[in-house]
Amino acid sequence: MIRPFCLSLALAVGLMPSAYAGNLKVGTTYSPRQSEYLGLDWRDTFEALLTVDFDIFRLGTYWSQIEPRPGVFDFRALDWQLDMARQRGIPVVLTVGMKAPRWPEYFIPEWVVAPLTIQRGENIASHPEIRERTLQMIRAVMERYANEPGIAYWQVENEPFDRSGPDYWWSDPEFVAEEVRTVRAHDPLKRPIVMTVATYPNGWLRFGARVFQPTDPLPETLRLCDIIAFNIYPVVSQQLGALKLYFWTERQARQHYYQGLKKFAEKNGRAAWIMELQAEPWEPGHLVYAGNAPLPTAHPEITEEAFKEFQDLGFDTIFLWGAEYWHFRRMRFKDTRWWNAMRSLLQRRHSITDKLQDRG
Repeated sequence: MIRPFCLSLALAVGLMPSAYAGNLKVGTTYSPRQSEYLGLDWRDTFEALLTVDFDIFRLGTYWSQIEPRPGVFDFRALDWQLDMARQRGIPVVLTVGMKAPRWPEYFIPEWVVAPLTIQRGENIASHPEIRERTLQMIRAVMERYANEPGIAYWQVENEPFDRSGPDYWWSDPEFVAEEVRTVRAHDPLKRPIVMTVATYPNGWLRFGARVFQPTDPLPETLRLCDIIAFNIYPVVSQQLGALKLYFWTERQARQHYYQGLKKFAEKNGRAAWIMELQAEPWEPGHLVYAGNAPLPTAHPEITEEAFKEFQDLGFDTIFLWGAEYWHFRRMRFKDTRWWNAMRSLLQRRHSITDKLQDRG
């Protein structure tokens, strides 16, 4: 999951009492792929996370898994996840498209890409075969889940306009718009569509992104979605050869940047969420750091302070990113700091919300 952007937060600051808004929703993304990468049983991990009292989950439709052969669909793993969430009464954001949360970003089946010659850095949607196959897959997913009561939102692609994955592919706005039209046309319940964008609070990286990215994702995303969701990482690292780089931003600059993004979205009639608020390490040269050494890029106090900061900016829906890692820490190292801190954060949020509702 390589993104050329970053932000930072003040280190080692505990979560102070906060007047949480009564309508604040806290969610997380769950990926069986990430659980397996960490050596976890993906079903056991999901069942554990369902006990944390999240208000909402984001689940991914992994194309390479659900269509292993042309026209042959296997929805069993996704059916099970949706069923488990429904039993708990937890609504779901379901992603559809070529991209889904977690590395390698694109989950296009090998049988689709193998016959094609696709260049590094290419517009992946420029290939007619991929365009048609993607739309066929989306229609199959919509037919399967059109009346699924547990799905409250659709997410079309994941940061579709950003170059990403090992080959830095991207999709053009015209094709993503066609994907959005396909979802809307096949949804009898007319559920809102969420779309995500990477964010760049660091000025130098923001400049680099403008040069590197083929299109400005913000206006295109706002044009197509009902809800725009920002992906935010307190500390980001990159490795260039033997050089390990860590990128930071000052709190004041960061707040100014996100206040501007939120106001711009609302001015254009769109709600603004945070879809990925980092709650796991991002270490140089590691897809996910699986060691046990102290890390500069993430620890629970950073996430707790980040959560408070963005809640205070007025974001009413915040998804914590890294829930599989919390379970990994306690299973592998018997380290419950992440797990307990995030559960406590959720419990404080629910407790304050209940009091506000009782007063009402």
